[in-house]
Amino acid sequence: MKDDHDKAVALFEKQAKKGKDPDLRAFAQDTVPTLRAHLAAAKRLDSKY
Repeated sequence: MKDDHDKAVALFEKQAKKGKDPDLRAFAQDTVPTLRAHLAAAKRLDSKY
């Protein structure tokens, strides 16, 4: 789960910075904080188990 979130964050960050479609870029920029929060939760869960 953690690896998948790492990949998703990287893809969305790339789109947020370098995306050509302004609507898609804006969506990625808005979504990155949520994905980072999910990644942090996945890392916490991973460290518990």
